[in-house]
Amino acid sequence: MDEKDCQMLVYLGEELNITQAAKRLYTTQPALAYRIKQIEEQFGVELFIRDGKSLTLTLQGKCLIHYAQKQLRLLRDTKDQLKELTNAGNLRIGVTSFYCNYLFPPLLKAFHATHPGIQYYIQSGMSSEIFDALKKGDINLAIVRGDFPWDGKKQLLHEEEIGIVSLATLDMKTLADEPRIVFREPKMLAHIPNHTSETIEEMIQTWWEERFDRQANIVMEVDSYETCVRMASEGLGYAIVPKLFLINHPNLSFQSLIFADHSAANRRTWIYYRDQDHSLRAVQTFLTFLTKHLETELRY
Repeated sequence: MDEKDCQMLVYLGEELNITQAAKRLYTTQPALAYRIKQIEEQFGVELFIRDGKSLTLTLQGKCLIHYAQKQLRLLRDTKDQLKELTNAGNLRIGVTSFYCNYLFPPLLKAFHATHPGIQYYIQSGMSSEIFDALKKGDINLAIVRGDFPWDGKKQLLHEEEIGIVSLATLDMKTLADEPRIVFREPKMLAHIPNHTSETIEEMIQTWWEERFDRQANIVMEVDSYETCVRMASEGLGYAIVPKLFLINHPNLSFQSLIFADHSAANRRTWIYYRDQDHSLRAVQTFLTFLTKHLETELRY
């Protein structure tokens, strides 16, 4: 099997659907089905149980896909090392969608302007997805929000406050009576595990229970923090969100959440990386660049 076959098997394992895998491979379904048959004949095993265009992995299929994943990682690492010898380098960065939307684009632009020889690949997604990609070795650096259990290296980028957003400053004594707009995670994302120590919603609930003995007056449930802020900006209620979502709403009131022990509720953004990747010149260059620009590029 060559690199193309390994990538084909990985996509098939991820999609478990010939149509979707063929789209990702930019090939036709008949061509993909024919190549699967050839590989099965080569190894003398059945890789998938077919049900129309849907697939179920056999034990042999899982074994071969695991091999393909390892071969692709080994090939990527080898390419990175060869790039290092030419004083350039490859950089694969995973970035949480939140960070990618608000802070990462100008940072990446500045990095590319000062280090044009370094080639980069950017992957965005949920923090848990990005962290899993790092653990698999698919990326060199993971920029994610929240504290993940990690034995490798990590660097704190910044901490964002969590607080009450409203048109005007609210009286905390009567907050439970005020109309509240809350974020509810979309159902399609609920199945994705969260590996962080505590979610924003859990922090908010802890703070609420310290101050009030009754439920909030919830009048609206929305599927994004941006919508929470937008509704609050129209005077339709208050929301409790990370401060960064106010970047385009400087005139709104923001009251930080303070716990009973006088600590502030905040959410950390970290950059995680594996010990072995720290020796890569491209990784070292990016980390040095990031450290120098934290005070200017990441301030809000």
